[in-house]
Amino acid sequence: MPRLTHLSRSQPLLPAVVEHLCAAWKKGALDLSQLVAIVPTAEAGRRLREALVERAAARRTAVLSPHIITPELITTWAIQEMPVPATPAEELLTWMNVLTDVPLEECPALFPVPPVSRDAAWARGTAAELLRLRHRLEEGGRNIAEAERTLGPGHIEAARWRDLARVETRALTALRHAGLHDPLAARINAAARPVLPPGVTRVVVLAVPDPVHLVIVALENLELAGVAVEIVVHADQSDSSCGTWGRPSPDHWSTCPIDIPHSTERIRLVARPEDEAAALLAALQENAAIGSADPSVAAPLLDAAARAGTAVFDPNGQPLAAHEITWLLTTFTSLLRTDSATEAVRLLRIPEVLRAAHPGISAAALLRDWDEFHQQHLPRTLTDAAGLSQHWKPRRSETPSPLHSVLAWLREQCRTLRRAADGAPLHALLDTLYAEKSFASETARALFLDALELWQEALDSTAQAAARTGFAADALTLLETAAHLLRDARLYPDNAAAAPELSGWLELPWQDAPHLCIAGLNEGLAPDGVTGDPWLPDSIRALLDLKTNAIRLARDSFLLTTLIESRRAHGSVTLLAARESSDGDPLKPSRLLLRCPDEELAARALRLFPDGEMEAARPSPPSWHRAWLLRPPAPDAEATVFQKLSVTQFADYLACPFRFYLKHVLRMEPFDAARDEMDPRDFGSLIHDTLQALHENEAMRDSADEPAIAAFLDETIQSLTTRRYGRDVALPLVVQLESARNRLRKLAEIHAAERAAGWRVEHTEVSFPELPENKEPVMIEDMLIGGRIDLIERRADTAQRRVIDYKTSAKGAKPFEAHLKKVTGHHDYPAWQLCDYEGKPHRWINLQLPLYASIVSRLPGNSDGALAGYINMPPALSETAVNMWPELTDAMIRSALDCARGVIRSIRAGIFWPPAPRMEYDDYEPLWYGGLEESFDPALLEKFRALQSAK
Repeated sequence: MPRLTHLSRSQPLLPAVVEHLCAAWKKGALDLSQLVAIVPTAEAGRRLREALVERAAARRTAVLSPHIITPELITTWAIQEMPVPATPAEELLTWMNVLTDVPLEECPALFPVPPVSRDAAWARGTAAELLRLRHRLEEGGRNIAEAERTLGPGHIEAARWRDLARVETRALTALRHAGLHDPLAARINAAARPVLPPGVTRVVVLAVPDPVHLVIVALENLELAGVAVEIVVHADQSDSSCGTWGRPSPDHWSTCPIDIPHSTERIRLVARPEDEAAALLAALQENAAIGSADPSVAAPLLDAAARAGTAVFDPNGQPLAAHEITWLLTTFTSLLRTDSATEAVRLLRIPEVLRAAHPGISAAALLRDWDEFHQQHLPRTLTDAAGLSQHWKPRRSETPSPLHSVLAWLREQCRTLRRAADGAPLHALLDTLYAEKSFASETARALFLDALELWQEALDSTAQAAARTGFAADALTLLETAAHLLRDARLYPDNAAAAPELSGWLELPWQDAPHLCIAGLNEGLAPDGVTGDPWLPDSIRALLDLKTNAIRLARDSFLLTTLIESRRAHGSVTLLAARESSDGDPLKPSRLLLRCPDEELAARALRLFPDGEMEAARPSPPSWHRAWLLRPPAPDAEATVFQKLSVTQFADYLACPFRFYLKHVLRMEPFDAARDEMDPRDFGSLIHDTLQALHENEAMRDSADEPAIAAFLDETIQSLTTRRYGRDVALPLVVQLESARNRLRKLAEIHAAERAAGWRVEHTEVSFPELPENKEPVMIEDMLIGGRIDLIERRADTAQRRVIDYKTSAKGAKPFEAHLKKVTGHHDYPAWQLCDYEGKPHRWINLQLPLYASIVSRLPGNSDGALAGYINMPPALSETAVNMWPELTDAMIRSALDCARGVIRSIRAGIFWPPAPRMEYDDYEPLWYGGLEESFDPALLEKFRALQSAK
């Protein structure tokens, strides 16, 4: 039996351990080289090593360090003398091969529903899950077959475990055929025949509260081999609650009270991990040591410390998954898998990629080009984007954009990687991208090189494993497999500034500071627990010698007690619990905080689970508010809106002067960089362009042959779509195009009927200020008026003209409903906006058709004025129709012109404030909170208005 040594709880663990190890030290150097010291974590080992060095330095001598290891490394020396086990990549690829080939009918309980596709992704995911199961079983010194025998044929999941064992047997056979050795078997065998470094005669297990079964087996076998094994526990000599191997007894520690001194002040309930971080930072400034059982506290703590100008170090490191190299390679992986244009542009946002693709190019200019190109063509794939961009020019540019050459370069890299038989092209790509990379600091450089080395080793290991196991691996498989192997990898920067550290839950006992502040005292964190395991529910863990939730609860109860008791006389422990996670999910305070005497339980429970009254009394965080008001700049006196207005801009001003200002003066428009379908403007433009082709075709524009018209429109829209969006379009676009085709088929019927009724196309897509046959520009109040009329028709037997505007909106509105709104009750609309319509007061909300009618009446030979109306083409085909506005009289047109003059005068006077109330469809709603007037400061606009009035 190992020797059990108790270290008094009267002082923190670390100095007590150092005293114990140095007890026999008389003089000269401290020689502990014959000792293997097992500590719970690597960080605890680092602290122990530093403490031993400090002790030796205090005596002006040296120390020969012991072999300090974590428990799972006790088998390391034995494994080094065995045949080399398979690497993680070799093991994973072997299992993937087996899962790809295994007849699923042989494992009906394991695969009751066959996978949709037995591809590499399915095989990798399934293999990873089964290997994780084997890793968990390793704690108990078993593989899957041995676990299946232990559970026996009467177990409720016996059939599934038999299938698991069959797959494992196939995988182990495949490993042997490839000349590889099972890593799990190697570790189990190493525990049965452990080996220590030369000269080692003692093993001391230092305050490891939860050694797993396999480690205990190794220690037992070391004892049988004559090695002295000592178990050191942080407990008083009279405490018999720790077992032979230093594991706290669940029978005792699952229920015993935990006496928290001054609990009212020392137990604090806060809202979120961000509040825990603030409390930790405050404690740090009072010279307390800090720690957390919740890893999510680290990020807000580091952010808060940086804002406060305080350094805090997280020894848990940084996830490799968050590093820029991982982002680059995982994005390349996704691009190789999908050829997605979205993934391609993500790569183009990486400076190194853009520099390699086109040296000297402006990233901002190229990404602006991409945004414009994407809005016009909506490419779904990189292949489509490269093809469509070949002759593409940005607006207001006479030369093609370099976008095509950049996309072509990226496409060529993908072709090279897809053809690769090993990882060499990937290494070459990384060399190309990062050969000239500069770094802001030496720390950043070291982390980058560590990340690069991890990825290169994983890629090389995967390529070698593929060759050895016979797995058919292309670049995509290499990348995805390497990413899987690195999913939990972390980068560990040096604590160069010697900043205070955030200790983890298991490292906290090795803190020797008198005052501790600990976050994360929530269920599932402290105590730790496993729930929802599909293979190993807690009910069978004890049968397989695995750690149960009861063991974890006992461990965490023991640890919290030792932290408190070692500081009861000289120090303090503050415990923090959050009410919800950073994602807003509710959290429960730890049950450890409720292990108090019965007479205190009610009061403590009310504090940890406050009712409504206590919640109301508790100070709540301030409601969301703007840190500052947005202050729109004053317009340039030479802005276009003071010289020229389009017909459609009048409706924007009548709806809201301020939103008009944002849209047409500041040119602010909503932008969706990831959209994969046409917006209403694109949809209308596609239909308009199709109809324009019809009207320009001499054989078709005056035809009354409905089938021929429908066929022409269908062929034209297909050609336009291919030219604009490519052949491989996303599903939303397919649906939109089918809707457009249906509308055009119905329009063919209307077109044929109108031609049969005598209407002929006179002009199409008439753009002004200048009109055909009339070179005088269209002016109102010395303001140029611009626009484009979809269609002007003329009766063959009369001089009558009519103006047609195509509408593809969801609901086909009647012309008067789109232009006029009834005025009821008291109002403060200006007189120029009002109109009498059918004997009732209305206000103008749109001037499009009246202005069109007025403009067309100026054309030569127009003695009878002009009719105006819509051809509505909504999704409901039954509502597709010609909707003219026969009530649009000359008097109404004059009223509309008066309204236009009023708008022009208001714009020139600088009247852009106040805004209209909330609108049904508001593109600018994300800019304001609680109301437009509460979110904007119009001082500069009002100043401009005053200057205009003074002129």
